[in-house]
Amino acid sequence: MSGLVARILPFSSVDGPGNRSVVFLQGCNFNCLYCHNPETIQILKSPGEMDHVTEMTVENIVIELDKVKLFTSGVTISGGECTVQYEFLIKLAKALKERNYEIYIDTNGHLSLEKLEQLMPYVDQFMIDFKAFDNEEHKALTGVSNNLVIQSMHRLAQEGKLYEIRTVVIPEVLDNMKTVIAGAELIVKYNPEIRYKIIKYRQHGVREDKLKSRSPSNELMNDLYEVAARIGCRNILII
Repeated sequence: MSGLVARILPFSSVDGPGNRSVVFLQGCNFNCLYCHNPETIQILKSPGEMDHVTEMTVENIVIELDKVKLFTSGVTISGGECTVQYEFLIKLAKALKERNYEIYIDTNGHLSLEKLEQLMPYVDQFMIDFKAFDNEEHKALTGVSNNLVIQSMHRLAQEGKLYEIRTVVIPEVLDNMKTVIAGAELIVKYNPEIRYKIIKYRQHGVREDKLKSRSPSNELMNDLYEVAARIGCRNILII
């Protein structure tokens, strides 16, 4: 079996803990207005449709990752949205686990509970984007409901496999306070040490025809931090 890979980074310090290799799979089932990697959204049938995409087998990817294994703390599988290539993702995660890699998955969480349960045994931790708590806001932002996203966060937190949730703060577009309160309450319900990464929206690199906004103020970011801390989150990162 082969998959469509947008790129592989041998080293990254921002895709999970430590210095990690990152595999970005092509294709996404969301179309986020603020997407900073829009070239990875399109779901392709063959790599020839886009210049940056390469068709690779699990064995091909493992060979590339093994070259730098001694210098990394693990592998993060990302996208696009890596669960779009679900069968390939499971085979890749299983192969890496057999080679004693620490595996993190960066996902939007839009996955059925059945598929999530099948994937979890091969993954150490998950990172999920919690874009909006209000379902209508989430649909307007991504084109998709957030029901599966919230279900995934609860299930992973129950199993101790939710490393981080992330919320991008967009002033005057989303009810950022409502989302951060909901995210913080979910974290504290299971484990207050789960990291909550609260991210400033930045206009650079996004599709301005889809969304034209501005970065939130430092005052708003501080307010969101304080709210999450008061709820009981112990691991909050503002970026």
